[in-house]
Amino acid sequence: MSVHVPGTMPIDSRLALTEYREELQRLALFLTGDKKLAQVCVVNACRLAETYNDSFLEWLQHWARRATIASAIKLQQVEISELSTSYEKRPCPHRVHATLSPGEIELLRAQPQDCAVRFDLLNRFALVMFGVEKYAPQQSALMLGVNETAFAAAYCAALESLKTIAGRSWTRRPEAPGCAGWKR
Repeated sequence: MSVHVPGTMPIDSRLALTEYREELQRLALFLTGDKKLAQVCVVNACRLAETYNDSFLEWLQHWARRATIASAIKLQQVEISELSTSYEKRPCPHRVHATLSPGEIELLRAQPQDCAVRFDLLNRFALVMFGVEKYAPQQSALMLGVNETAFAAAYCAALESLKTIAGRSWTRRPEAPGCAGWKR
């Protein structure tokens, strides 16, 4: 049993966050495409995590990922907003999209920095927030400070790039053939 000072993270939770740091580092590196910004995101996320309450223990990994995403958004809000205007001009022609399959997620996780250079900033956030973390598209757009049209177009473009990176035309899951759906 650990000693817990109210308003701070219990010691065993800090150890768990430290062990999870590599995963957070990969996430931040993929989102930012920059090692220094990625480190800042993870440090900021860890600082936020240290002041959270006991209910945090159950959701440590989820919350740490969310804090890392929020930190990355904050650090790159201007660039995200600038990119969104180009996506607003070329909306996604599909009605819905599926989240990423485990194989697609593994493709992104295997080489985060290599993949990061192949996607623009808004593509990366769309892939992570909707494709991996399964945030609702509306929630993702709101968190990013962009409209839903720009978010959907960025995700759609990212899916097309992901197909190219995979080097093959893989089939999406049966519930969302091709590029056919925002499906949770």
